[in-house]
Amino acid sequence: MTYKEANNISIKDYLNSLGIQPVTEKGSYGMYRSPLREDNTPSFKVDYNANLWCDYGTGEGGTLTVLSADWSRATLPLFPFTGKTCPKGTRKGRQPAR
Repeated sequence: MTYKEANNISIKDYLNSLGIQPVTEKGSYGMYRSPLREDNTPSFKVDYNANLWCDYGTGEGGTLTVLSADWSRATLPLFPFTGKTCPKGTRKGRQPAR
């Protein structure tokens, strides 16, 4: 599958497959609690017609492939390293964004 084909997949359907539902829907868009960070109020908008998302809390947004990459970064540890020295190019104690 190419990134163009992936971006044709509905973001709404993708989030639904992860068990993430909109808090409110207003016809052509839904407002969600951000799946990329702690979010007590719905500030993550998915435009169903354009198939784009925007996280108003961070100012980030984009296509499904961008969301998927950001989701992976937010949920997977970058370097689960506990040694005395860090691998070259990393910072000791770095944690993934939540």
